[in-house]
Amino acid sequence: MRKSLKGINKKACILVVDDDSSLLKFFKIHLTSVFANVTVVENATEALKLMDEKEFELVLTDIRMPKISGIELIEEVKRRDSSIIVYAVSAYYDGSETQLKYIDGFLKKPFDIEFLNDMIVTGLRLRKYFIQLKGIVQDNQKVLDLVYGGLGLDDLGIVTAHKTQVEKLITHIRQGMAS
Repeated sequence: MRKSLKGINKKACILVVDDDSSLLKFFKIHLTSVFANVTVVENATEALKLMDEKEFELVLTDIRMPKISGIELIEEVKRRDSSIIVYAVSAYYDGSETQLKYIDGFLKKPFDIEFLNDMIVTGLRLRKYFIQLKGIVQDNQKVLDLVYGGLGLDDLGIVTAHKTQVEKLITHIRQGMAS
């Protein structure tokens, strides 16, 4: 992997969903060389059942699958937990906005293995930061400390003068993270 694995949780749970058994075999072999918890399944129904039993940090899914499409799976994954990083993997990406709505990244088949590796490392880092940010936003004092201290605005009296607007901003951020 080109990107450093420093700070990456090698025990991260990764779920791969694809109806192509040879590609699943590749993902299983390749990803388990770095990550301890890699699960591969052939359809979205199996994936959703597993998600009821286990928490995943990252999901790679094909878009075109029978019964439940990858797009429907991605929407359900994000509905359940918006912090899960979801990458679409497909040879048939059409560039439509509906396909982009919930996807954190796209891997076009055939793909470069180093690009896959970099995407996974980046995705796991993003999830880690997202969870940290969510924790900060959920704690009013941490947000105020961040705004006051991090931006140096308390010295200017800006935050104190605009306390209502700051509280509205915090509420808005929380609502966005909840969805």
